Amino acid sequence: MTANPGNIEILSAPAGKRLWDEACTKIAESCGGDVWNIPLWILPDNRHRYAAECALMERLNSGAISTHRFSAFLALAGEILCLPVLSVTVKPYTAAIVLQQILKRDCPEEYQAAKRTPGFIESLWKAIEQSESNGYFPAESIPNAEGSPPSTGFKIIQRRLHENLLKRRRYTAGSILLNACKKLREGKAQFPIKSPLFIGPLYQPTPLEKVFIEELTKHVDRCVLIAPDTAGWHKAYSSNNVPSPKIGSHPQEISLLRPRSPEIELDTVFSQIAEWAADGDCAYGDIRIYHPDLERALPVIESAARRYQVPITVSQTSPLGEFPGVQLLLKILNLFTSKWGRGEILEVLRSRILCAPYHEISDMIHTILNESTKQTKNFHEAWINLARRKNLPEVEKQLKELSLIHQQAAECNSAAEFSTALRACIKIIREGFETETAVTETPREERAWSALDTFLDDFSLYYAGKTNIPILVESLNKALSLSRFMFTESSNDSVEVCAGHIEDYLDVPVVMYLSLNSKVPSPRRSNPFVDDGAKLDYLAKLNQFRQLLDNGRKKIMLSCPEYDNDGNEIALSPFISSIQSMPEYNVREIDKRPWYPVIPKKIVSGVDAKITRQQPLSYLRHMNRNWSASQLDSAIQCPYLHFARSILGIDPLADVISEGLKPQMSGNIAHKALQTYFEKYQARQSFDLEKWIRDAFSSRIEQFEPHLEMDRDLENIVACLQDFINRGAESLFKGFTPEKFEFGFGDKEEQPGLQVDFRDSSINLRGKIDRIDTAEDNSAIIIDYKYKKLQSRGEFFKDFDDGFDPQILLYGWYMLEMLDVRPDALLQIFLRSSDVVGVKMPNVPDANERFFKKEAIRKIDIEERAALFESARKKLIEAAERVHDGNIAPRPRKIDRCGAGNCEYADLCRFKQKWMTEKKLN
Repeated sequence: MTANPGNIEILSAPAGKRLWDEACTKIAESCGGDVWNIPLWILPDNRHRYAAECALMERLNSGAISTHRFSAFLALAGEILCLPVLSVTVKPYTAAIVLQQILKRDCPEEYQAAKRTPGFIESLWKAIEQSESNGYFPAESIPNAEGSPPSTGFKIIQRRLHENLLKRRRYTAGSILLNACKKLREGKAQFPIKSPLFIGPLYQPTPLEKVFIEELTKHVDRCVLIAPDTAGWHKAYSSNNVPSPKIGSHPQEISLLRPRSPEIELDTVFSQIAEWAADGDCAYGDIRIYHPDLERALPVIESAARRYQVPITVSQTSPLGEFPGVQLLLKILNLFTSKWGRGEILEVLRSRILCAPYHEISDMIHTILNESTKQTKNFHEAWINLARRKNLPEVEKQLKELSLIHQQAAECNSAAEFSTALRACIKIIREGFETETAVTETPREERAWSALDTFLDDFSLYYAGKTNIPILVESLNKALSLSRFMFTESSNDSVEVCAGHIEDYLDVPVVMYLSLNSKVPSPRRSNPFVDDGAKLDYLAKLNQFRQLLDNGRKKIMLSCPEYDNDGNEIALSPFISSIQSMPEYNVREIDKRPWYPVIPKKIVSGVDAKITRQQPLSYLRHMNRNWSASQLDSAIQCPYLHFARSILGIDPLADVISEGLKPQMSGNIAHKALQTYFEKYQARQSFDLEKWIRDAFSSRIEQFEPHLEMDRDLENIVACLQDFINRGAESLFKGFTPEKFEFGFGDKEEQPGLQVDFRDSSINLRGKIDRIDTAEDNSAIIIDYKYKKLQSRGEFFKDFDDGFDPQILLYGWYMLEMLDVRPDALLQIFLRSSDVVGVKMPNVPDANERFFKKEAIRKIDIEERAALFESARKKLIEAAERVHDGNIAPRPRKIDRCGAGNCEYADLCRFKQKWMTEKKLN
């Protein structure tokens, strides 16, 4: 503000008091007990407005008050301009549509290269909002605008945006505030308020809001600015105000938690909340949780709350584009724009959009997987006819409905007609929801559908002329990425979860602030469009953090995990060290352990039967007698992996597929396909590799529910193996021909295993060699297929030399020891990355150039081969001795191979959590 009017007062909280209480008390006093004479109060947001209504009714002992006397800056500006701001203020998604149209017609040269970058439109719109908040507009700037003026190209886009919006009687929030300031300044406003005017609590209003406040104060005799003493307004108005004391209303103690990981942090917090509620220490509604990165962390927070049956209310909008109903709508649109492609029809079927019986959906999916992929002109008719031939009447009926909607959409002459077609799709989706779940929609779903309906109304305004479907779908996706909807649970007794960067002055008995790592506070991200000149103001952020903490009347709990989800050590937020140094705060670190609702606190005692140590050891040693090379690999990678897979015999393939096929099943299909191909090749018989793979795939997935990723896995297998064969897989080295495939030895095989002695026991090594190519001089090439990608040749050879990847070495050792065949080349073929790596003797000729990359095959001599075999034998003995001694605890050799997504048994082991607890990996 540029002036220091004498009618402005600053209201802060004296020592021992809270700012919110002081504000409510002051406003209640100002009305003189008349509940219909409440002064105009401009509040930060609707959450504070609702709290203000409740607080004033309580202080005035009234069942109702004049609630129209509560407002926000934008609502008041609309009232001054006689505009309904809820309907005329442009929404982010409609702004995105307009900006997209502007950039397509005439994009400034400086943005030509970047305009198709993902997130460009979203960033541009946020920059326009920021620029206008700082006081910069296309035709003018406010006197106290902050930061550097935007570029010429940016101003051109901003001006065109305003011109486009004005044609539709739409305005940016900044332009509404600016026009209200002009009308007040010119004295043309029928000013809707009388003195006094209360504004706040506010901490740091934008430059545009400051100008608006200044214009407002010129029209009232008394204006009260409600702000904490750290907000900086006291310096500007110190002549009107007695210096405020420091904030001093704190609980006696603040607890600091250091859980081992983010997962344990949530378990600790929600188990504590459940314990408080069970013991009657406080109700759920007495607790508020702040999180600095709420949008990212919200799914896991909601999951933890459900696990401990703690009701929560999230004070945050949700992305409309992430609502499942919208995701299904986009799948239908992808089907239309792809002209009913094979992959897109499978997505629609697997997403259960159609409410046909499950067996019909399943039969249709399996039938499509076996059909030719050749595209036709009218592909939708092909799928409808296919459903008719296979006697799937409900699928046929609903595909016809979608086809009719597609035809209507293709004939649309405007976005309004396109929105009508979208609503027809939504009707099908909602019918599918009701059929699938057999329950009515939740209030959240109802709110999301309502928000989508409003979205389509807005969307239809911005494409008046005829536009083809791909452009409309592209704009729809862009608009949805910026669309959000608000839903708040109606439960009064629930834990409130808030973002950690919002202004908040509402107190509760208990405040919990999570994930206070070194990234909190986060520095301001540089904006590629607008340089506002603002740097990280640590003191301002610290004061706001203190304000959030001071909302806790009785208890404050701060938390920062020691390790992140990847096992990296986390440093504390500087906020914590700052308040630890302040005498008014007493921060005490505590060691709080979570209890898990699915695990009893005490194991039932009094069982007569006891298991001695010798009994499980005997079982381990018995199960350790016959060992395959793949079991050895498991034991080397992690003892627990070997224990779960080979000793307990837990089969991960028994789980329902949720993310495509397990690697083991894909690998089995690939191995069997190559074995069959080469056997047919050896017998000089014709063989359709692709058909065999598709038939085998279809027969093996019948036990699983259809899933989106399955056909992608199938196509990957087909593409990988076809490429392998097309490059000449029959002749890897000149003079060597494929002879044996899936050659087995050891337990239950014709060929005996290899006995390996250690201590007072022995192991019978068994295995199955994928392929053996032989030459006339009794030399052989041992080949092992891996249905995965090669991560690094350097890493492969390091593990190979150290004996950590011993499978192919043990196969070569077996051939030399038991069959007296010289293994002159040992190769591993990584089918998914087309890599072939390994070693060969000097007598083996150069390799087929279409297969081998530079430095992929290393030359060795007899001594080096013997050393490699010995390193593999030692690793075999070391692993066998560990199992023999009962050492089965999780101890992964490489931590990056540990955890969900890498290990099939991560849900049983959870080693990363244990490793974080121990702080280091031995």
